[in-house]
Amino acid sequence: MKNKWIYIVAIFLFSWSISGQLSLPSIAVAGLVTLALVLTGFIDIKGTTHKQVKVTGLWIRFLGLLIKEVVLANFQVARIVLSNQMAIRPHVKTWTTQLKSEGLQTILANAITLTPGTMSVDIKGQVLSVHCLHDEAAETLEGWALESYLVDIEEAVHG
Repeated sequence: MKNKWIYIVAIFLFSWSISGQLSLPSIAVAGLVTLALVLTGFIDIKGTTHKQVKVTGLWIRFLGLLIKEVVLANFQVARIVLSNQMAIRPHVKTWTTQLKSEGLQTILANAITLTPGTMSVDIKGQVLSVHCLHDEAAETLEGWALESYLVDIEEAVHG
C-alpha cells in the first residue's frame, strides 16, 4: 500500500516540474495528469516491489544531484571565464569506472558532458577519458557521487 504512494507522488512531482511554474493551475494540471495515468491503468501501482521503489528513489536522487552539479559547475566555469587571468589548465583525465553496464557507463559519460567544464571523450571497456577545463574538475571525477549512485542502481537492478 505504501509503495503506490511513492509512485503517485513521484509522478505528480514530475508532471508538476514539467510545467515550470509554481501556481495553483499548474499543481491542478499535474494532479489531473497523475490521476489520469493511475485511473487508466497506464501505471500499475499494484505490482510494485521494494526493489522497484528503491531503484526509482536512486534515480530521483541521481537526477537531483546531477542538476545540483550542473548548476555548481556553471558558476565555477563562469568564475574562470570572467576572471582577468582566465586560469585554465585543460587536460584529458582517464580513469576506470566501477560500472559494468554499458548503458550506465553511457549515462555517466553524458552526465559528465552535461556538467560545464568537462566533456567525455571516449569509453573503452570501463575506462573513461574526459577532457577537463581545470585541474579541480579532474580531481573530483574519481569517486564522484553521481558514479556512486549509478553503481548503487546497477547493484539494485542486477543484484
